[in-house]
Amino acid sequence: MIAPINDSNNYHDIWHVDYIRMPCSPQYMANNGQPMWQRICLALNQLKQKCENKKANFRDLK
Repeated sequence: MIAPINDSNNYHDIWHVDYIRMPCSPQYMANNGQPMWQRICLALNQLKQKCENKKANFRDLK
C-alpha cells in the first residue's frame, strides 16, 4: 500500500464536519467498513499498470 506523506510535526488526522476529509484518513471508510485508502491505492495501481501496458482508455479514468 502507498503510504501518505506524513509530516508528524504538522499533520493531524481530524475527522470533523468543519475540516476537509483526507482520503488517507483511517476514518474514511467504505460502506462495508473497509478503509477507502486501500481501495484508492489498488485502483491507482491498476490504472498505472494499464497505462504502462498502453491498454488504458478514457473509461478507466472515470
